[in-house]
Amino acid sequence: IGITAGEAGDPARSIPKAVNAVPARIMLFYVGTMVVIMSLVPWNQITGDASPFVQIFSALGIPAAPAILNVVVIVAAISAINADTFGAGRMLFGLAEQGQAPQAFTKVSRNGVPWLTVVVMGVALGIGAVLNAVIPENVFL
Repeated sequence: IGITAGEAGDPARSIPKAVNAVPARIMLFYVGTMVVIMSLVPWNQITGDASPFVQIFSALGIPAAPAILNVVVIVAAISAINADTFGAGRMLFGLAEQGQAPQAFTKVSRNGVPWLTVVVMGVALGIGAVLNAVIPENVFL
């Protein structure tokens, strides 16, 4: 929320609205999900051997549950990568505007996208992925 504040059309109105919506979203997505899981699967049957979501869908007779949930997890991961690229790119752009990062990071496309920061973040992501594939036991400690 803080990163996008500089680009908001009416930050005095939109930022408090976004901040105030966070607790409701946490309750809905996290607490609500746990309430549904605990309502459908007794707590002592959740072992950690399988996803409780898969257990629920399997109990409902949906044999493709593991595949469906894998797609959901992959889409969520891609969404998180997109948000991180946006946030880190905007932070680099802001640092460059204040003279605390190379001025090359202030270059924007005709649509206002700090394209060089997005490229740098993409390269860093790619390097991290390659290192994780090559030496996973030593990369992320």
